[in-house]
Amino acid sequence: RSRGYFSRQALTEEEKNFPIAFARIVYKDYYLLESALRVEYAPQNFYCYLLDSKTDKLFKKRVRNLRKCFNNIIVPNEEIDVKSDGHNMTIAHLTCMKYLRSYPWEYVVLLQNDDMRLRTNAELVKILKIFNGTNDISATDPQPHAYHPEANWTLAALDLFKDKRLNTLESIKVTKSLVQVSISREAVDYVFENLNVGPLIKQLELKEFGVDETFWGTLNSNEIINLPGGFTREYLEHKIPTYMITRYTIWEIDTKPRIPCESEFFRRWVCIFGVEDLPDIAHLYNLYVNKLLSKFDFAAATCLLEHVYNNTYFPMTNHSLDFQKYSELRHVKFHNENLNGSSIDFDHSELPKVFDK
Repeated sequence: RSRGYFSRQALTEEEKNFPIAFARIVYKDYYLLESALRVEYAPQNFYCYLLDSKTDKLFKKRVRNLRKCFNNIIVPNEEIDVKSDGHNMTIAHLTCMKYLRSYPWEYVVLLQNDDMRLRTNAELVKILKIFNGTNDISATDPQPHAYHPEANWTLAALDLFKDKRLNTLESIKVTKSLVQVSISREAVDYVFENLNVGPLIKQLELKEFGVDETFWGTLNSNEIINLPGGFTREYLEHKIPTYMITRYTIWEIDTKPRIPCESEFFRRWVCIFGVEDLPDIAHLYNLYVNKLLSKFDFAAATCLLEHVYNNTYFPMTNHSLDFQKYSELRHVKFHNENLNGSSIDFDHSELPKVFDK
């Protein structure tokens, strides 16, 4: 606490009444992670750090020491060998969620080591309240390298429901999303209380690469699973794209990204942002951005964090988001129409430009 300011009370009544949980898998860059915590920290929220078992002893000690300073930080005793190809990522996040369920919160945000915050906590609260229980999980078809299409994907073969009567011969369709998602409390409780996800995870992880991107997309998009706040594959079948807002990434294969990769540096097909990217990044409507690496451009990461910190504690009157735009996201509209008992209109209307990629 002596290395920076960590608020001891919620900054607004709205934030106090809407706690958020964060589950982050970590393995490097402790001081940057601590700086990110200083920016993200709110005493009513809960933060879980799951240690990759491969990281060094000093890093582990530093992360574990955080829970001595903050009673809302959880560092599970379990350490998991998380692979860069995605293996064990799902189990790692579920381990954090297992511990986080002991605390009160409205949404959990799943993160990886290098995800940097774009929005203040007050903005997150307003956005997630607009989501109204919608899970921020996208839906695209996975590439062949990510799953075995010829495998048995029936509910019976996967033994997916704890209530065996629900494990019919109906098949689910594997669906892709990013790892970084925002999930409602009701959905998390549903997974732990009603589903037996072990066989599904095991079957998804039989492939070699990208296996961490299919678990939440599959649960969320197959309506037969009935995940609270879930989506549908119907938009996908109608060739209508859907986008999520938890994380923004520029992939090397993107021909028309929303913002350019001004650094012109890619690692593992992902743009590594530098200081030249900050003016564009600051105007994104996403919650987090990936990637900023201290070894590539330390100034970019620290300047972005300072920007969010200043917006948190010294907000400018001309700094504002058009929050109405979030209600126009297709998965948010789908969820609200479901709640109202309305028929779903699979329209091809354009999304607000801030969400077009």
